[in-house]
Amino acid sequence: MEENSKKAGVSKRELQEWIRMFVQQKAFNRRQAAAYIGKSPSTIDRLVKAGRLATTTNGTLKYFRKQDLDEFINSGITAKEVV
Repeated sequence: MEENSKKAGVSKRELQEWIRMFVQQKAFNRRQAAAYIGKSPSTIDRLVKAGRLATTTNGTLKYFRKQDLDEFINSGITAKEVV
């Protein structure tokens, strides 16, 4: 694991934190995020591009924090508002 994390430019500690977040379901990949907020993965892409949904990057890995997804849900923004 340590060898792979070095190749990705991520420390072992960062990788462990990332794994912990996924296991505790505090972080989601694109498909999981889409399912969580009830939208399609392509809508997730549009929301990110429009700056309406935050992503977090850990090395080369991009993920969505549960907190950010919950904030989006509570904001009342609809996908139709995003062009």
